Amino acid sequence: MEVFVRDRDALLRARSGAEVSSGDQLRFRVRAPQGGHLVIAGIDDTRVGYRCFPDDLAGMSAPLAADTRQPFADGRGVFGWLDVEVLLDDTPGHERLVAVLCAEPFRYDGVAASLLAATASEATTWPLPRLLPSCSQHALLLSKREGSSSERAVAPSSESVKARGRRGDGSGDF
Repeated sequence: MEVFVRDRDALLRARSGAEVSSGDQLRFRVRAPQGGHLVIAGIDDTRVGYRCFPDDLAGMSAPLAADTRQPFADGRGVFGWLDVEVLLDDTPGHERLVAVLCAEPFRYDGVAASLLAATASEATTWPLPRLLPSCSQHALLLSKREGSSSERAVAPSSESVKARGRRGDGSGDF
C-alpha cells in the first residue's frame, strides 16, 4: 500500500512517520501480484476505527485482481489507484493505517476488532502485529497535527504525482 497526501494540485507520497494535518485528503495505491480481497482500515489515538476501503456499507472486502492495470473486478480503481479518498478529521495525534489482503473474502469487522485490540495500550508496538491469520498486511503510521498542511514532511518532490481530481510506507506491493 502506498499512501498519498493531497497538497494543493499534487499528491505527495507519505512515508511512515510523516506529518499530516487535519483536513488533508489521503489517496491509496495498491498492487498485489497474486490478487485477493482487500480492506484498508485506520484508527486514531482516540481509538476510533474507520474503514477507508471499500467504502460500501456491505462491510466485506473488495476483490483485487492480480493485473495492476485493472485492479478491481467492478472497476473501482485504475492502475492500482483506489477510487476513494479519505478526509482526515481534526483529532491531533497518530493515524494508523493498515491494508489487509486475504485469499478469500472477509469482513471489515474482523479487521476493526483486531486493530482495536492491537492498539489497546498506549505502548502500542509498531509495526502492528498480524491482524488476520494467513493474510498479508501493510501498515503506515502518520502523525497528525492541527492546522495547515503547508509545512508537513512528506516524500521528496520527485515522488509527487499530479492530482487527477478524484476523491503507504511500502512499495505498494503485497
